[in-house]
Amino acid sequence: MNRTVYRAISHLAAALCITANCALASTATWTGQDASSSWDVANNWSNHTPPQSGVDSVLFQPTSHPGDPEISGTFIISAGNRMISTAQTDGVLRIGHGGHLIIAKGGTLDFATQGGYTIAEASGTMRVTFEAGATARMKRFINGSNLDHTTQFIADHAGVTTVEVSSAIFIRGGRLDVNLEQYDLRNGSDLVLFTYLHKPSQNTGFNEIQLTEGWSGTIDYNYVTDTGQKAIAMTDLKNKGHYVDIPEPKAYGLILSALTAATALTRRRR
Repeated sequence: MNRTVYRAISHLAAALCITANCALASTATWTGQDASSSWDVANNWSNHTPPQSGVDSVLFQPTSHPGDPEISGTFIISAGNRMISTAQTDGVLRIGHGGHLIIAKGGTLDFATQGGYTIAEASGTMRVTFEAGATARMKRFINGSNLDHTTQFIADHAGVTTVEVSSAIFIRGGRLDVNLEQYDLRNGSDLVLFTYLHKPSQNTGFNEIQLTEGWSGTIDYNYVTDTGQKAIAMTDLKNKGHYVDIPEPKAYGLILSALTAATALTRRRR
């Protein structure tokens, strides 16, 4: 799906909230009582109702049940909504087959300020999308090894959402998709995708990297930010269709003078 489709999804979620006057918006708390660990099973939630994509916030807190939640459909954390963990949590939110987690502009995913939840891509075909203008913090990030495991960043004109990983980041293959349709290169040729504390030795990097058509760049798994943080970044970004700098008016005069002098010199030599 392209940027227009994602924008339509976000707008649709907002429209649904406005239509319902946001009266149905709530916070769903995971209990994990059902053995299936399925996101869509009512018994896994404190109010016996799974959260509504694009409408509800989600809370993870310590439970007496061992099951970790697994998303098998599309779930959008929309603007103003949150998906957070509380203190003493140490679980894993898995993106299962057919699952797609979208942290939309203005949405917050925070598994690190309190608690220590991890995002992991499981088996099959799945995707996690970070839109520019979102907030994303987690203890660990583990991407899948299959090519159909896609980690996507959607930039706005100023850049991307940098995902803050407070502990380890595991990149074991899969696909990285960076949508740069809206990005303005005047804001820099480097984009920091992840910051992290450490990177385990078994990391192999992404199997495939897709940039918006016309763009090129280099992935740097050992990037260091201006503040000294370890990071993964796309560097040396270029766009063959990007604007060309036009000389300032004063420069035109200098160029014209140089051309005139060159022409006069050529005539003299004849």
